Amino acid sequence: MITLSHVRSFYNGLLVTCYDCNGVKYVANQHGNWDVYEGEYMRGGRARTVSKDAEEIRNVIAEYRRQGK
Repeated sequence: MITLSHVRSFYNGLLVTCYDCNGVKYVANQHGNWDVYEGEYMRGGRARTVSKDAEEIRNVIAEYRRQGK
């Protein structure tokens, strides 16, 4: 199950979109891409960055929408 929430950005302190997919968090960053955190969302914990056009994040968003939430 994929959940949507908002977390406080480490960069500017604003609330940003976060999708949680089986413990992997996709957090929107200031460049329009997605920072990936495996486990807790904490400063310095970013595992990698995914492009906003990547198939991976498109699939996560599409699956969230299919869940009807």
